[in-house]
Amino acid sequence: MARQGRKSIWLNIAGTAAGGLMIALLCLALSHSPVRAQSDVPPDTLAAIDAAVRQADAKAMSAAVIEGISSHPEALEAIVMAAARAAPAYSLGISMDAAAAFPGFAGRIADAATTVTPEIAGTARAIAETRADPPDTSALPPPTPSETSREVRREILSEFDISLGLGPALRPTYEGGDKFEVEALPLIDITWRDRIFIAWQGSYGEHLRRGLGAKLLKSSKFSVGPYLTYDPGREESESPQLQGMGNVDAVFEAGVFAEWYSERYRFSVDYKQSISGEEGHNGSLLTFAASIGGRINDQLGVGISAWGTYASQNYMIAYYGISAQQSAASPLLLQPFNPETGFKDATADITFRFDWDSNWYSLFIGQWKRLLGDAALSPLIVPDKENQLFLGSTIGYHF
Repeated sequence: MARQGRKSIWLNIAGTAAGGLMIALLCLALSHSPVRAQSDVPPDTLAAIDAAVRQADAKAMSAAVIEGISSHPEALEAIVMAAARAAPAYSLGISMDAAAAFPGFAGRIADAATTVTPEIAGTARAIAETRADPPDTSALPPPTPSETSREVRREILSEFDISLGLGPALRPTYEGGDKFEVEALPLIDITWRDRIFIAWQGSYGEHLRRGLGAKLLKSSKFSVGPYLTYDPGREESESPQLQGMGNVDAVFEAGVFAEWYSERYRFSVDYKQSISGEEGHNGSLLTFAASIGGRINDQLGVGISAWGTYASQNYMIAYYGISAQQSAASPLLLQPFNPETGFKDATADITFRFDWDSNWYSLFIGQWKRLLGDAALSPLIVPDKENQLFLGSTIGYHF
């Protein structure tokens, strides 16, 4: 009964805290709305341009401008100028690609781009003049069915932003263990219209494994939404230290996130709760994270992150607790331990990204985690192993 009471208190506190954080972050986003209201650039296009800038991806920048003009032709000049201001080095490429996509507007596109970057005026104007009189398409043969289907597929894929990767990772066999294992490090990052996403990176970061989710509230600097993810649990066979503890079953978790980001900075809050399996952890986690990153040169980028995770008592008991029955079953005669709710860890992370070309890239990740509070005091933690290391690398492809 006491445990259930503590769980109820925790859920009330966590719910109130998460609600307060969401309201505060929403107010922060809305406090910027007067500035955005003065802009002629649609919010969805601004978000796509900002995303392309963060990725340092010229192709994505041109795609954002072309899609923006297609959806909002009345804002053509504002869109081109916004993109040119955000990435002056891409200005000529944006002008060329947009003029190729909309030859009838080539002159207006060139004028808008050169307003921000006058140094490209000669080249942009020359390109615009070649696009001014597009060929008479009525004289061309109609597209074949195969060409039409390919065009439809391209249109569908243009609404997705997809990055997939895989590589090896070296990590402890379980959180608090002294043995290491090599396992696959997947990277899945799929977004549809910058609204629906599938995101998973197999590292220590709870906020890096959101699974399937949606950005219900979104601006160029702020997003909020729900997600459904998965906790793989823990096997008793992973370490002799866990003998007699039984398994922690895998469970599905429902979560909600809020993020604020700029070109270099990102701050996020994640809350998630187990929604399946009484033999799983049956608890919840609250994660606060911050990161900073940028490009060192055209090929190399670096990001530094830090986060802390606050766990409910049910979660702590499942992963760090020892009941009387488990103590009796332990060949190591581990003493019973009943952990309380609290911060369970703090983690620091550095990631290097090397772009081989416009599609292929590599990630190199190093993480250090420090177990805190009752998580660090648990008899399940091997002595002097409160500090945990993770190393990984990934070869990825951006479609």
